[in-house]
Amino acid sequence: MNLSLIIFYHLGSREKNRNEVLEVIMVKKGN
Repeated sequence: MNLSLIIFYHLGSREKNRNEVLEVIMVKKGN
């Protein structure tokens, strides 16, 4: 995993639901 994804995941887990963050990460991986 990239550091950016890990940081984004930790930031997102605080502000948003983990599911939403996981969806965004999946979309970024798909693109």
